Amino acid sequence: MKGLDLPIYQRQNQLEGEKNNNSSTIINSVVMISIALVILGWLLGRGSILNNLMPFGISYFAIFLYFSNKGLVSQKKLALIFVAVNGGYLSYLGWGGSNYLLTSLCLWFVTINYLSKEIKIINYSLIVGGVFLIFKALKIYFFVKINTILLLAEFLLVFLLVLLLLRMASEMFGYLSDKSDTFLIALISIGLLFSLFLGDLAIENLWGINLLRVLSSYLIMLVALTGGVTTATSAGVLTGIFYSFSHLEMMPLVGNYALAGLLAGSFKKQNKLGVSLGFIISNLIYVIFLIEPGYIIALVKESVLASLFLLLTPKNMISYFDIFENQNNFDYTLEDRKLNSFINQRIKRFSHLFNELSIAFTEVATTKKEEEKNIGVFLDLITDKVCKKCDLYQSCWYQSFYDTYQGMFELLAIAENRGEVKIKDLEKVMPGSCFRKIKLTAAINQFVRMYELNSYWESKLKDNKKILLEQLSGMAKIIDDLSNELTIDIHPEQNLKTKTHTILKDAGLVIKDISVTNYNNEKLEFTIRKRSCNGGRDCINKMLPLLNNKLGHDLDLVWSECGLELDEPSCICQLAPGPKYCFVEGVATASSQKDISGDNHTFFKLKEDKFIAILSDGMGVGSKAFKESKGAVTLLKNMLQSGLDYESALKTINSILGIRSAEETFAKY
Repeated sequence: MKGLDLPIYQRQNQLEGEKNNNSSTIINSVVMISIALVILGWLLGRGSILNNLMPFGISYFAIFLYFSNKGLVSQKKLALIFVAVNGGYLSYLGWGGSNYLLTSLCLWFVTINYLSKEIKIINYSLIVGGVFLIFKALKIYFFVKINTILLLAEFLLVFLLVLLLLRMASEMFGYLSDKSDTFLIALISIGLLFSLFLGDLAIENLWGINLLRVLSSYLIMLVALTGGVTTATSAGVLTGIFYSFSHLEMMPLVGNYALAGLLAGSFKKQNKLGVSLGFIISNLIYVIFLIEPGYIIALVKESVLASLFLLLTPKNMISYFDIFENQNNFDYTLEDRKLNSFINQRIKRFSHLFNELSIAFTEVATTKKEEEKNIGVFLDLITDKVCKKCDLYQSCWYQSFYDTYQGMFELLAIAENRGEVKIKDLEKVMPGSCFRKIKLTAAINQFVRMYELNSYWESKLKDNKKILLEQLSGMAKIIDDLSNELTIDIHPEQNLKTKTHTILKDAGLVIKDISVTNYNNEKLEFTIRKRSCNGGRDCINKMLPLLNNKLGHDLDLVWSECGLELDEPSCICQLAPGPKYCFVEGVATASSQKDISGDNHTFFKLKEDKFIAILSDGMGVGSKAFKESKGAVTLLKNMLQSGLDYESALKTINSILGIRSAEETFAKY
């Protein structure tokens, strides 16, 4: 409680301190990103491919200029990008890069003064390419003679780079809007690396070792460690292509890096040491095809050096590059999310509808009924039917009203307890001598029988109304649970699927399809479709022991569809990790008729890892009782598996049995 007694100014200082800390963090991240973008601009300004074509720097500046014209990039940041890009051009070409400087200045002037903020991307790209072509053509005309084809190629590269990157920008910004700082750091690092391929730095070679190739090898091993075989192989191919485009005079490394990514990714489970060994082995295989000894020694040195860097890299730094992990297994597309939301909303509406129906029926059922006809109404009926035409009516109901009323009340009590009244009962109870004894006893007995019959059917209707309410409520719950199930994230486990298929195929099983899914990263399920085993129960006898041994999961059979029983060419089964404790069931039966018992039972497990035991008893003996008992058990099982709560399901079953048979047949749970 002492913390609540802080002075106001002290708490205010704490809040200001937290605010300043948050602000400084944001400012630091903005500053770091700005510095990285400036460095990237300088490297792209120096970048060249295919015999000194340099379209990257001017395209990079044009993209920032486009967003600056829309007010999304400040003039200060644009000026930094301008200085960085043209600094790269001038540092690489000297005053030969002046045409790029003039192109940038002209673009800046034209964009600010003449271009609309709503200019179409393709028109803007043509303007950028046109301005670049004009200044490049002037340089060629007055100073340097170059091939016209190369001039047009550089113009097309500028035009296409600006066009494609601007069209991708909106999707890219949307994708990056909710990403963490570590993701952005990793992405910028990749951009800096690929710009190094194009930069042609003077310090690229140091003591006979190509630092750029060491960095490339290190990146491929990082991708192999975080993304696996497919991603690492793709990264190797892309890295090799970029390196070859920017170093035409060097040996091609596309095949080397692709093979390195393949082998290094294959050793992902062995962590950093396994990935490093896989990469070194791939280089040793590749150098067999090289002729020049210098390249052989250089590649081996560089792969060993990159492996050492990987082994020394902290784990928290490696986690920055988890973006290479295959996101397809864990992300829904926008269309999937939209469809999921639409179906979910429709199902919730149905659930709400059933719930409203249940409430409406409950209100009707629980409204205060009219009170049952009292004794006065009953006496009116008796007197109208029997007494009014009697000559002693005035004497009984006016002169001796109390005694007559008391006698009739006692007769009703006798009829209710015994089921009927007799003439001798009337003689004992009623005062005086009744002239219509036979008619009076008959009327009372008839009334009691009608009352009992009405009470019986009223009770039946009341029970049926209650069951209907419970069914509506149960349906609402089932549909609501279904809508909740649709929101579960289902993650395909591609690696586990491939491994499972390989294990079963090597065991001689003909597998047609496998699905391995993970629900909310908590519940693993294997659904396997294979060629029919003709009743051999391969799902239990072969697959379960084999997968439990190879995968290390304690799997259990959830359900199966036997191809032999269904007359289908395929069997389907679902496996999932079993519960920590198992339930062993056993049943012993005795019947008065040989081989036929009126009792029935079943055992099964629900999705929520609940084990259900159903026993049907008390339906009689013989084949009729057996059929009713089996039908009740099967129907109850299906209801429970559909999600209906057991109390509603049990009452529904008993209600159905009561309608089917006049006998007292009930299911027990």
